[in-house]
Amino acid sequence: MKLVPLAAAFLLVALVGCTSNDPKAKLRQSTREFNDATSVLTTIKDAATFETAKPKLRKHFAWLRQQNRENQARTGNKQPGIKDSQIAMKEFETLSKEPEFKELTDALMRYAAELLRVTVAVPGFKQFQDEEMAKG
Repeated sequence: MKLVPLAAAFLLVALVGCTSNDPKAKLRQSTREFNDATSVLTTIKDAATFETAKPKLRKHFAWLRQQNRENQARTGNKQPGIKDSQIAMKEFETLSKEPEFKELTDALMRYAAELLRVTVAVPGFKQFQDEEMAKG
């Protein structure tokens, strides 16, 4: 599993899925969420610490599901048109120059690394994650 596509997917969710209309607020909120989740993931070393972390992980995965639902509701199943894509790229170019963007990117890379570590090191984690993310 490569970290860059995973981080890019989380970044997309973070940028478009938050409820605030202020793009910088979206970035800051997502950065806090991913930093908090990373802190939880770093505590997971074995089955016992995994069990201890499950309630906090459930809250985090619920937040991710909510971001996915909001994004899906906003875009539906339609593909963005050229105009929509151009607007999104312009917003992305503007936001990518902000310090909040770098902070989120850094947070996502730490999150992805810890998520990968826990997925490999802790039996049952991947199944737990899949089950949580499959919830409606």
